[in-house]
Amino acid sequence: MSHQDIRTDDAGELALRERLARHQFYICFTERARRDGDPMSDLKTRMSDHLAWIAGLEQRGIAFAAGPFRDRNDPSYWNGDGMFILRAGSREEASSIAATCPFHSSGMRHYRIVPWWMNEGCIQLTLRLTERRIDIG
Repeated sequence: MSHQDIRTDDAGELALRERLARHQFYICFTERARRDGDPMSDLKTRMSDHLAWIAGLEQRGIAFAAGPFRDRNDPSYWNGDGMFILRAGSREEASSIAATCPFHSSGMRHYRIVPWWMNEGCIQLTLRLTERRIDIG
């Protein structure tokens, strides 16, 4: 359903809807293939390959965001699951990209691609010139 398919007489709502960002992304939910054992012992053999792979996607402008699912109450805990958000022309292209992840190509993880239309949000950057640092908040 597109924003035009939704019927409304509210002029304010229509004006807001016209200002939506409407950026197409693809979310890749990724999870360990084996649920038993220590997630890090299973994944650490390919961790440096995975990190280099995702950094390469970032440098080429394909990776919008990526990271593990963590519990704020216990930040040391990680069950091996995570996600990344890709810029791609289609769901099939996003799937082809995700399949090249070292965790996926080795069978250590499975993935699922979900199209996501980013409409709203805010990204805050603070550029600290004297420290040569950028803070993201």
